[in-house]
Amino acid sequence: YSYPIVPSPRIGISYKHHKLHHLYASVGHGFSPPSLEETLLPEGAINTELKPETGWNLEIGNRGSILQGKIRYDVTLYSIFLNNLLVTERIAEDIFTGANAGKALNSGLELWTQISLLQAGEENPYDAKAFIGYTLSSNRFIEFIDDGADYSGNSLPGIPSQKLNTILSGKLGQFEMKLHYQYTGSQCMNDANDQKYDAYQLLNLQVSWKFCLSSYPLAFEVHGGIKNLFNTQYASMILVNAPSFGGNPPRYFYPGLPRRVHLGITFRFK
Repeated sequence: YSYPIVPSPRIGISYKHHKLHHLYASVGHGFSPPSLEETLLPEGAINTELKPETGWNLEIGNRGSILQGKIRYDVTLYSIFLNNLLVTERIAEDIFTGANAGKALNSGLELWTQISLLQAGEENPYDAKAFIGYTLSSNRFIEFIDDGADYSGNSLPGIPSQKLNTILSGKLGQFEMKLHYQYTGSQCMNDANDQKYDAYQLLNLQVSWKFCLSSYPLAFEVHGGIKNLFNTQYASMILVNAPSFGGNPPRYFYPGLPRRVHLGITFRFK
């Protein structure tokens, strides 16, 4: 079987309202056909009633720089209206199929910024930068009834309410150190929203040192670091709508890796 043609128009504008600032906006349509796995029913037949996910995306934002380019930023507000939302229905822990979940609305704020804290020059050997990426989102079913249960108005499971990534980078000559902080907000684990996974934080450290041997045409870089510096216990993946079998509780969590150290060396010909 096949799907009908889906026209997907898109229009966008960009307006330079200042020599260092741009305002932009766009409206676009998109679609996502189900994967082969999602179209298969447990007995192996094709679910010909499954429809492609379609939606409209609206966004408006502004990008630019201030303080003579020391701070660069990009901030966006968006809304995505989805129809025939594709969700996963689990028959068993390793057996699943796709289903259309009516309508949904995803809205949020995205922010990215780069800040130059110190800039290396003739009198200052230090270079330091900060990178910040932040997302705040609200993702809800507008209309979704599954096996008689009405989930309309509930939050979509498996999507954190907030995500923050911050990198502090410092450089002195050929030595560089980076600290990566990650915050993942709380998220619902099923359509009923009666199971929730709390927020967690991770911190990673990375260092590198570059050097050359004058008598050989080789350049070296020694790099290493520590991931999950504080040995935080967290779930790296959530199994949405995890089923329960044999009286055992549902397995929602796939544990993340504990604290670990990595070390490497890179050779380059000059």
